[in-house]
Amino acid sequence: MMSEEMKVILTEIQKMNNRLDTMQEDFDRRFDGIDNRFVAIDERFNEIDNRFVAIDERFDEMDDKLMNLEDQLRIVREQTAKNYEFQTAIERTFNDKVMEMESDIKLLKKAVIH
Repeated sequence: MMSEEMKVILTEIQKMNNRLDTMQEDFDRRFDGIDNRFVAIDERFNEIDNRFVAIDERFDEMDDKLMNLEDQLRIVREQTAKNYEFQTAIERTFNDKVMEMESDIKLLKKAVIH
């Protein structure tokens, strides 16, 4: 048979064991709560990261569009310069022809008068 002291010791050990089990359950519950919070924070960071990726992609698209516009503007500038040169050459030719015609008209007038 067990002595009274042994029964008391075993009872106290069981009580302590129950308290430790309760503490372990409480710790596990709290740890799981904290872990779930970290999972939620990690998910939010992933969402934010995805948003930044989307923003970065939009900036890349805008950059491509700006580069395309710059190319088109360069082409327009070059074409405008060519058109200006062509127009200037036509005006010079036209002015030269007008001056030649005026000179020819003066010569014809002199020839008709004499």
